[in-house]
Amino acid sequence: MLKTLGLCLINIMVMDRFVSLKCKSASFMLHRLGKIRQFLDRDTAQKLVQALVLCHLDYCNSLLYNMPESQLGKLQLIQNSAARLITGTKKYSQITPVLQQLHWLPVQSRILYKILLFTYQCLHNMAPSYLQELLVKYRPARNLRSSQRNLLECPVFCTRYGQRSFSYGGPTLWNNIPLNLKDANTVNHFKMLLKTFLFQEYYST
Repeated sequence: MLKTLGLCLINIMVMDRFVSLKCKSASFMLHRLGKIRQFLDRDTAQKLVQALVLCHLDYCNSLLYNMPESQLGKLQLIQNSAARLITGTKKYSQITPVLQQLHWLPVQSRILYKILLFTYQCLHNMAPSYLQELLVKYRPARNLRSSQRNLLECPVFCTRYGQRSFSYGGPTLWNNIPLNLKDANTVNHFKMLLKTFLFQEYYST
């Protein structure tokens, strides 16, 4: 097993150990914050949770694209507990309205957000060249309507591992977002539009 920048890599390319370490670190900080929650106002508690707990869920989360729901569910439980800590919501109360109230994207959507942000940065020369080289713009042989949609070539992978790669996930997700997001003229504008889009996609279903 190789560990670099807090990420554990093993020869069979599974992320179970990585997810477990994320959960352990986030749970530890959540437990510590729980001991002082009564002394904090809600705004302060939320800022501390975002800085000390959610950072563990977001770190390298783009590597978790297309991971089994059983693994992502462990991270979602941590986020749910963090939301309950801030709002004082009881354990068995419905959590979706609480996440919506905090304006938090769920774990799955946070992963999509990170990959789409990387994709935007690659297309605007804001990312390392080794990432930019993984993306190829779609150029049809004829002048089709799709040529105006700012699409990317999506490679074909027959394995689950290949379908978890950035070269697959980036184009797949990019091709399915609205054109107005792709046309955002600054990265901050793109981030704002993207969060709104993902928020509506998740909470309107």
